[in-house]
This record gives sequence, C-alpha cells and structure tokens, in this order.
Amino acid sequence: MRRRRGRGTGLIGIILTGALVVGGVCFISNSCGSNTNDISVLDIRDEMIREKLAEHDRQTEQERLQRENLGTEQSIPETVGNTVREGAVEFSDTTKTYTDAAKLYASDKASEAAESAGNAADTAKQKAGETADSLKEAGSNAADLAVDKAGDTVTDTKDTLTDLADGINDELTNLKDILRTPTSEFSNDAPKENGGSGLRTLDSTKGRADTSNVTASNKDGAVADIPSDKTLSEPPVSIGDIPAYGGEACVAVNNNTPFFNASQLGTEDYEEYSSYDSLGRAGVAQMCTSNKMLNRTERESIGMFKPSGWKQKKYDSIKTSDNPAGYVYNRCHLLMRALGGNDEAANLITATGYFNVDAMLPYENRVLEYVANSDNHVLYRVTPLYNGDDLVARGVLMEAQSVEDDRLSFCVFAYNIQPGIEIDYATGDSHEI
Repeated sequence: MRRRRGRGTGLIGIILTGALVVGGVCFISNSCGSNTNDISVLDIRDEMIREKLAEHDRQTEQERLQRENLGTEQSIPETVGNTVREGAVEFSDTTKTYTDAAKLYASDKASEAAESAGNAADTAKQKAGETADSLKEAGSNAADLAVDKAGDTVTDTKDTLTDLADGINDELTNLKDILRTPTSEFSNDAPKENGGSGLRTLDSTKGRADTSNVTASNKDGAVADIPSDKTLSEPPVSIGDIPAYGGEACVAVNNNTPFFNASQLGTEDYEEYSSYDSLGRAGVAQMCTSNKMLNRTERESIGMFKPSGWKQKKYDSIKTSDNPAGYVYNRCHLLMRALGGNDEAANLITATGYFNVDAMLPYENRVLEYVANSDNHVLYRVTPLYNGDDLVARGVLMEAQSVEDDRLSFCVFAYNIQPGIEIDYATGDSHEI
C-alpha cells in the first residue's frame, strides 16, 4: 500500500478509514494488522481524538470569544452612534427651540423696531412738515418783505421821478407866468427924481404900513441900510377869520393892509423860516428881499421832500398845458425861490396847482417885478393857516410892504383849493366831485 501524507482529513477521516497516521506512518485498525497492536493504537487514537476535540473546543471558544469581542467592539460605535443620534436629535430640538425663540424675539423686535421706526418716521415727518411750514412761512415773509421793499423802492423811485418832473413843470410854469404877467402897473417912463427908480406908485387906495422911519436915499441915490427886526411873528389872524371860499382865488384881509410894525421895516436882506411843529407842519416864513436877493441859479431838486399831508394823485379833469399829468399837488414854496427863498423843507407846503398858479403867483410876481426894477427892499411874509390838527393848510396869508416907499403893499389870503377836487385837509386825501 502506498503511503501518502494526509491533507486536513481531520477527525472524520480517522473515523471513516479507521487508520491513523502518526509520524508519516499509517496505522490501520483491526482489519489492517495483528491484534498485538490494537490497544496502543486505539489509545493513541483516542488521545489524538481528545486532543483534536480539545483543540476544536479551544478554537470554538476562541471564535466565540472573538465573536463576543467583535460584538462588543461593534456595540461601542452603535452606542456612540445612538448617543450621537440622540444628541443630534436633542441638539436639533434645542436648536429648533432656540431658533423658534430667536424668530419670535426677532419678530417682536422687528415689530418694535418697525413701530419705533414708524413713530420716528411720523415724528420726522411732522418735524419736516413743521420745518417746511416754518421755512415756507419764513420764505413767504421774506418774499413779502422783498416785494414790499421792491415795491417801496419802485414807488419811491417813481415818486422821485414824478416829483422831479413835477418840480420842473412847476418851474416852467413859474417862468411862463412871469413872462406873461402884465406890467401895466409899472412904467419905466416915470421921471427919476431924487435918485428914484422911475417906477410908478401902485394903484391902491388901501392902508399902508408905517414907513416914517425909513431913511431917505443918499447923494448917490442908494438907500442907506436900516437895521431890521428879524424876529419871526405870526400875524393876529386865524383860519376862523377867513371867509369861506366864494369863487375867487384870493381875498383881501385887514383892508389889504399888512400887519407889520415899524421896527420890522429895515433894509437888511434876510430870510427866516419856522421850525416844524409837533405835527411836522411848516410855519410862518419871512424875508427882506431886494435885487441882490434874487435867485438867478438853477433850482435844486425838491422831489425828496414830502410836506405834511403829501398824498399825490392825478386826475384827468385837471390836466392843462401847464399840468399835462393832472397832478393835484405841488410842493409850494412859501417864500418864492426867485425872490431869494430856498429849497429847504421848512419853505415847502402841500398845495394845489390852482393855489400855486392862480392864487399865489400873481402876488409873488408883483414883489418880483418891484425889486427887479429898483434898488429898494420889500418886507415879505407868508403864513400857512391850518384848521386844528389838519396836515394840509387851508391857505396862506400873504403880506408885502415896500420899505423905501409905499408903492407896494398888500395883505391877502390865498385859498388852497382845486376846482373839481375835494380835499381832506386833515389827511391830504382827495377825490373828484
């Protein structure tokens, strides 16, 4: 029988074949040999079987232990996994709780912020509205002020230009009237006796002021200077003494005799004006005028002056060639500029064109012609008469007396009226009637 090395037959091979291989020798059971070898072989076989069984048991135990260890090793990750999963779930739940709380808190804060922002916006809107209203009001006030200032400037400029044109017109009117004033009351063909001027005595039968203190002319024909009492004094006349206007521009007062006294009849040239009263009204003005006093220079502008009651208006109904614009008022000189009166406010009153041209001018021209054609002097006084606190004079009392002779003398009241126009003397307002 051929021997061969068994390969892993194990216990099953031994049992089936009844042979045991020990040390590469195959031992056969009873069927293989004599009976003398049966006990030892069986013993060996049984021992081998026990060893194999023990080894099998050890391997099985080892495998069991390995499985248990493997199971234990596998349970740790599972436990950790479960713990992680549970922690993750708990963390997720906690996170969700915090997230929900954060959302709620954020929502509440957002609501509060929105409400606060809304309130702030409303407050800002209100403040902006108030600021806008304030700015609008301030802008409106500034605009109104600017408009008022611009309007005042335009009005003042217009008034200045108007007054300048008015003044030029007045001057032209005066010159025209001077040129066309008749001189029939005077004659240059009268004989010059005792150094006289050759002027004929004025045709008047009215009373005269006392001139007995006047010194006669010297050998050269010139009149010696006589000191003058320059004290301003109003004549003893009030508006209540003047008759109502009856259609004539002037009316004689005191029998056409001036109220001068002898001490006033001097030959010193001068002019005197009153200060404004408490209502800003011009008062009495007086002068001693002569040929030397006559103004031969261009008149200064008087458009900047606004005498008391100055409320200028224009009316078509009173337009004339001398007053083409139809102005109701002139800035009227109390002392005629041509006679030596100045262009100051104290010498100006608010008066109508009719008063200036039809009432005053004829008597002013009588004085002008007298002094222009002689070396003599004239004491001349003009007194505005007001009714109570009226701002516009009802008229003026005009007085004149030649000093060296009795050729010139008058005392008249000139009415400050304008036919067709009613004047409110208290304020200066006017309207057509």
